[in-house]
Amino acid sequence: RLPVGSPRVVNRINAAWLVRHIPPRLLGASVGGIIVLTNARTLLRSDWIDAPVGLQWAFYGPIFAIWVAAVVYSFGQYRKDRASESADAITAAQAAEAEAIRAASSRTTRPENAETVATDAGVRP
Repeated sequence: RLPVGSPRVVNRINAAWLVRHIPPRLLGASVGGIIVLTNARTLLRSDWIDAPVGLQWAFYGPIFAIWVAAVVYSFGQYRKDRASESADAITAAQAAEAEAIRAASSRTTRPENAETVATDAGVRP
């Protein structure tokens, strides 16, 4: 059993808080950027590549810019989804659907359509 103040317990608590409070799309973009940046750093500093510091930063810059763009895009998509899933948006969509159903049913029950509907059903008017 781990003591309460151990780093593993603290990391689990922090991860649980993040997953509960941060939208999945935004969390994915953020964590994905950290992973890509860390892996690039590991590769550029490895014995195989051993890139000079200037070249390392030439790689980090575009990776960081793409990462920031991904987080901004993810946040924008989250806001758009949240707005479309709001109670007002759902109520408006339900009202529009109910209106479309009313309009469709009123077209089939009008007296001028009664003869056409009855004839199509095989009934003489």
